[in-house]
Amino acid sequence: IEGRRRVHALGLWHCAVHVWLYDSQGRVYVQRRGAGKDINAGCWDVSVGEHLQPGETYPEAARRGLQEELRVIDAIPNAVGGVRRVCLDRPDQGIHDHELQRAFHAVHPGPMQPDPKELAELRLVTRAELRAWLAADPEAFTPGCRNDLAVLGLLGDGG
Repeated sequence: IEGRRRVHALGLWHCAVHVWLYDSQGRVYVQRRGAGKDINAGCWDVSVGEHLQPGETYPEAARRGLQEELRVIDAIPNAVGGVRRVCLDRPDQGIHDHELQRAFHAVHPGPMQPDPKELAELRLVTRAELRAWLAADPEAFTPGCRNDLAVLGLLGDGG
């Protein structure tokens, strides 16, 4: 089995990053996962999500993800909170996703050039729009995205 699928099938703990990318006005980019993704296909998610490669640090993975998924090379990811243990088990799908996850915040004014092989759609929304969307349709979002928003306080009270 290929690396990522093997890790998820066997429930191996692995390191991952979530990057929340904002524009200069404080709006946040959310991505819709492609239909071919093995987990949460078609759901809305964090701006960028990546598994770490061997020998890679969390900040390096965050920068690599920004470049690979959105073609952003000049944003500086800043850690939000510490490393968290996050589990998503879906035995019916043969998925046991156990991550040592670190979240990051970065700012980039745009424009974006998303890689269509990595994501289906990229949307820029205000924090208020995201709060309302999440309240109205929580299942449209990945569990990881919902967890980040609940735990890390990224939506705040403004915009």
